[in-house]
Amino acid sequence: MPLAISSDVFNNRANATLYVPKGCYDAYANADCWKEFKIIVEWEELIGDANGDGIVNDADVDEITKYIFGNPSSKFIFKNADANEDNVVDVADIVKVNSILNSQTQ
Repeated sequence: MPLAISSDVFNNRANATLYVPKGCYDAYANADCWKEFKIIVEWEELIGDANGDGIVNDADVDEITKYIFGNPSSKFIFKNADANEDNVVDVADIVKVNSILNSQTQ
């Protein structure tokens, strides 16, 4: 269930994308204030999948790099990009994603 929020919590809802856990789209799409987001996207957490395309690959390393340099794309998903789960997205996450990529090729 979405938390009850007042209309002044997110003042730019009409132009923003809201990422919600998989299976929760309808709850947010029908909830006061939350339903006012321009786009509501369901996503499933996939550690390392910084761009939310469902796979971990070099594009995710690029996405994390863009974030670190202050230019993340609209696809950037912080929770997935924080591959080492320390609540910071930095070079250590790039190292972790590369480790994930290396384990996939073995």
